[in-house]
Amino acid sequence: MTESKRIIPCFRMQIQPSAIKPQLSLMLLSRACFYAFIILKPFYLMKSGSFQLGDLFLMLSLLALLVAQGFSVVIKRSDGWLVCFVALTFVVNGVYAAQYGNIGIIGASLMYLYNLFAVIVFGYHADNRTFLKATIILLRFDLLIQLLIYFTGLGSTYGGSRYMGTFNDPNQFGVFVFFAFLIIKMGEKKLGKRSTFFDDAVALFLVYQSVSVGMFLGFGAYYVCLVVNAILFLRLSAGKWLFLAFLGMALCIAGLSVGLSVGSAVSALFGDSLAHKFLTKFNGGSLVESFIADRQLVKVVEHPEYLVFGSGEGFMWRFASGGPALEIHSTPIGIIFYYGLIPSVVLAVWVAAKIKNGRVGGYYMGVPHPCLDQVLGSREPKAAALLDARGAGGCPDGCRL
Repeated sequence: MTESKRIIPCFRMQIQPSAIKPQLSLMLLSRACFYAFIILKPFYLMKSGSFQLGDLFLMLSLLALLVAQGFSVVIKRSDGWLVCFVALTFVVNGVYAAQYGNIGIIGASLMYLYNLFAVIVFGYHADNRTFLKATIILLRFDLLIQLLIYFTGLGSTYGGSRYMGTFNDPNQFGVFVFFAFLIIKMGEKKLGKRSTFFDDAVALFLVYQSVSVGMFLGFGAYYVCLVVNAILFLRLSAGKWLFLAFLGMALCIAGLSVGLSVGSAVSALFGDSLAHKFLTKFNGGSLVESFIADRQLVKVVEHPEYLVFGSGEGFMWRFASGGPALEIHSTPIGIIFYYGLIPSVVLAVWVAAKIKNGRVGGYYMGVPHPCLDQVLGSREPKAAALLDARGAGGCPDGCRL
């Protein structure tokens, strides 16, 4: 009798497949919508900041996930910091929207909320191997489509020289290419697949055509990390370490000297190319002044008090007297200026927690490299766990219908 009572809970679960199948169907629908989001996101049919067709499928993916989980999706403790940051952006932007009577300032917070939704959906599915494989394939497909569009001459350009494909902005295009590349590499690392340089060649070529200095430097940092990781896992003698250090310093100094001396020749040869843009940023004039002007930081210099309390994001005409009415260009200083110290620290804690835990949506944050054999756990959706239990005749810990 005792044994029968112990078996009854799992037996009841087995005879209720109707409670599992709809949940699994919704999870598959959520993944399918996310796949559509990946494919359609690069195609900007309307102006930047508008709700695009790809965004619709991300929202459908989120909705299917919420319904499948009974509107009780558990957010990881580390992601709670991101939730807190998004909430604080609404507070800061709400204050300035009320002060200036400009509801448009709230729009920036909606963008962060959108990113939070993407983190939740992607993070929930990312530990599923089938989902991860499909994501890698689709991102590689996106890059190849952009490459094909470039060679067919159908892509758009900014100012006649900076390629932006199906995007509205060359920097936007460069960011997408770079992060698609990183996700492909880290996904392959997690799946235990061996990477090739094919993705590197495609991504580097596209970023070069976008003339995005920031993303080009991002690639440089990526490859530096690869080399450093490789060296750290090679047991070198002190003499060899010293030789490599001096060799690296000599190469950097030589490269910088040659680059600055041939700046005019590069300008004549490449025009508005990435090489010309990169060199002209640092050839002549103060490096600090060039950085301030290029990153639209004049408003930060003239209104440093906002670094403490935040200025709100948007309605840049408030600072027109301090330079062009443009947003701060893609630097952490922009986050601090817009939202102040406390929200910025909260966001930094979220980033640090992800790096410490080694995961962002299930991905190991270390640079993917054959020498780095990190053991990753897995977390299957509740519906899959229930299905496995039903098939095996067992009930996993915490399974409840």
